[in-house]
Amino acid sequence: MSGNEAMARFAHTKLDIAIVGGGASGCYCADRLSEAHPGAAIALFEASPRFGGRLWSKRLHGFESAVLELGGMFFCDAHENVAGLAERLQLARKPVHWRHKHEYLRGRILNEEMYARPNAIPYQLGPNERGKNPRELILHALTQIVPDLAELWPFTKSGRWGAPEAAAHYLRELRWGDHAIWECGFWNVLDEAIGNEALELIAATHGSAAAFRNANAYDAITTLMWEAHPGQRHYMLSEGYQRLALALKQRCEHAVAFVDQRKLMRVTTLREGFRLHFEGPEGEESVEAAAVILALPKRAIERLAMDEALVDRNFYDDLAAVWSVPACRAYLIFERPWWNDAAHSARHAAGADIAAAFTDQPLRQCYYFNNPLADGHGLLMTAFADDVAASFWTGLRSEARLARCDGQSCDGHCDESLASQALIATARRQLQRLHPDESIEPPISAWFVDWSAEPHGGGWHAWAPLVRSWEVRERIRQPNPRLRFYICGEAFATPQGWVEGAINNTEVMLEKNFDVPRPSWVRQDYQFET
Repeated sequence: MSGNEAMARFAHTKLDIAIVGGGASGCYCADRLSEAHPGAAIALFEASPRFGGRLWSKRLHGFESAVLELGGMFFCDAHENVAGLAERLQLARKPVHWRHKHEYLRGRILNEEMYARPNAIPYQLGPNERGKNPRELILHALTQIVPDLAELWPFTKSGRWGAPEAAAHYLRELRWGDHAIWECGFWNVLDEAIGNEALELIAATHGSAAAFRNANAYDAITTLMWEAHPGQRHYMLSEGYQRLALALKQRCEHAVAFVDQRKLMRVTTLREGFRLHFEGPEGEESVEAAAVILALPKRAIERLAMDEALVDRNFYDDLAAVWSVPACRAYLIFERPWWNDAAHSARHAAGADIAAAFTDQPLRQCYYFNNPLADGHGLLMTAFADDVAASFWTGLRSEARLARCDGQSCDGHCDESLASQALIATARRQLQRLHPDESIEPPISAWFVDWSAEPHGGGWHAWAPLVRSWEVRERIRQPNPRLRFYICGEAFATPQGWVEGAINNTEVMLEKNFDVPRPSWVRQDYQFET
């Protein structure tokens, strides 16, 4: 059924449940609700022509072996719900074999062994920081703030993932000086716990510089505990992470109407239920529903017009407690993988062999895919930037917005992902500094996405200081306790920035409000939220 046919049908009937947002959370809602409530009239509305949201796995014509993860990319051992869901959907995963390549920091090339020689690195570290590599510095910083870190989830001596509830209770009672830790900005705490030079080194060599800025210290520490376990392993879905959302959609298409290119503009309350007003290809359209779920990022919710009966002024205060983190990503395809270590790649043919280099240039991170493409070309992810560095690359995107695809090299959603010539030249110049001994030839193809742009407003989200995030997310989940109007997704989760958080936050909303039983693929003592 086409979108126009679906909207024509909905004009004469009332939906039981309207889901807005076709990302991982929205598609998860559709699948779980259709299974728990067979026969219910359920529809999912997506503003764009593409389902998946911030999961976007692009396949390029001519480079069929390449999957460009323009959005979410990895999940790890602690993400048990995502792993179980992928297995249930029969989505093959492959382990990521990480290699540390090198850094280019303060104009110098650094390698791993140099951190053991403090005088070899261009940072003035303190006595207790010298001799530590960046990962060791992160754990050192955390233990200065949380003395009992080694006893908390997931740092259990048994090696099994522990209970986040116990860690959450501990951290909510933890004080830093005269303040509860949740009242503090993480950057402010780090400034006291470690030296500024150590902090600059950590921020330049971590996957996210924004992780060490002034988000809520309680939530920032909780997220790092998910990420920083020394034995953590990462995985990718073989067909791309977007397949998670698309497989959920495919499973329930017989029971749920999926309608794309409908942008929600306004929600009004009725005597019983709601009216949703959309902007579609042919103008304004509307549908009625008994219950509404917004599975949307913060920015998309901010732009909605909603009745006062639906949300009060306090709702917008709660919404302001969530920050959108600017982020962008670029991919370059080269004639040959000039960075490739063929022998190493052969040993890890069953997985994703990825080397990583870091820099304090706006490029920030560079991922080298050491398994060559089937045609012998090389794929490199560069300009993986967040925080202030993301704004550097967005200044070079205007030409890309005007570009048009020839229809031969992408999946039909090109206009927002073609890289401009200015961006390519800048990335190549910064790559040359990162690789002074190489001659960096122009790439044969380049792709860029800015997640800070509308309608997403950011690549992921973070809680602001001075808020009890665990209380705010409960209020946001159902802004008016008397109305069947719900909100879910990564923006309001713990941990933010991961699909696991998005799925977990959504699952809690479904179980509490729609009588959805616990998933069969999740162990019984798994804690979705704390």
